[in-house]
Amino acid sequence: MVALDCTIYEEGDVIVRKGDHLEEIHFIIKGSSMVIGTHIKPDGEEVRLNVVMLREGSWYGDYNILFKLKSTFELVAKRFKGKSITKLANDKIQIFSLKASKFLKICDEYPEFRRYCMMRANMRRAHFRQVFEENLHYFLLNRKLLVRHDQKKFEMKHGLY
Repeated sequence: MVALDCTIYEEGDVIVRKGDHLEEIHFIIKGSSMVIGTHIKPDGEEVRLNVVMLREGSWYGDYNILFKLKSTFELVAKRFKGKSITKLANDKIQIFSLKASKFLKICDEYPEFRRYCMMRANMRRAHFRQVFEENLHYFLLNRKLLVRHDQKKFEMKHGLY
C-alpha cells in the first residue's frame, strides 16, 4: 500500500517554485492550482504568465521526477471557481503528495506503467511549453502595440503627428 501525505494550502500559496528539485508528485484533491511560467526580458524585467489551471484530479511533478529535472514552472494554489466534487472549509486547497522514491519504485515494478507515465508527462510538458510560448508572444505583442498607441497619442497631443 502506498501512503499519501495531505497538505492544505491557502489561496496564493506557492506549492512548487521554479528551480525546485521535486521530491514528490502533487495531486490536486480539492481546489485548483495555477502553473506559472516566467520569462526574463533583455532589460532584466521578469514577466510572469499563467500557463494552465490544474483542477481537481490533476497532478504536477511527474515529469520532473521521471526525467530528474528541476521545475521550470511555478505551481500556486488557487480556489476552484465552479462546481467542486469535494467540500473543504473556507475554500482551502487540498493536495495529496506521493514521495518520488515511492513513485519510482512503482515505476520499477511496473515498466509498462513507467512508459505510460513518461509518455503522458512528455505530452503534458509539451502542452505547458506551447501554451507558455503562445502567452508570452501575445503578451509581448500587446505590449509593443500599447507602446506604439501611447507614442501616437503623445505625438498627437503635442502636435508632433
